[in-house]
Amino acid sequence: IQTDLIDGGVFVHDGMKEWRADGVPYGSFNGAGSRNDRQSYTKSPYSKDSEDVDEELIEAMVKERTKFKMTRNYEKADAVREGLRSKFNVLIDDRLKQWSMGGDFGEEHNAQRELASKFANRGYV
Repeated sequence: IQTDLIDGGVFVHDGMKEWRADGVPYGSFNGAGSRNDRQSYTKSPYSKDSEDVDEELIEAMVKERTKFKMTRNYEKADAVREGLRSKFNVLIDDRLKQWSMGGDFGEEHNAQRELASKFANRGYV
């Protein structure tokens, strides 16, 4: 039901017991820098270009993933993310709200991602 409401531009905030039908999700107005902002994902300026892949398809899949995340259907959101990675070599960075073919988000951010990955995959002694 919630997915149908979101598709129709209706957003429900359970905590506040409110709903809105103006097409703007909660937390994405008045310039609030909230973690729950639902701004659209964009293509990274560092992303590789590919003539073989339709960017509209990628953007539609990223938008679908965002809808799954908004409805807290994280299994499907993760499945879309992994499908993008395995089929199109597209990585998504949720902090930047960007996607990149080839996974390039700029030198500084790539270094931060690599360091975070090393910490996440470190072994315990």
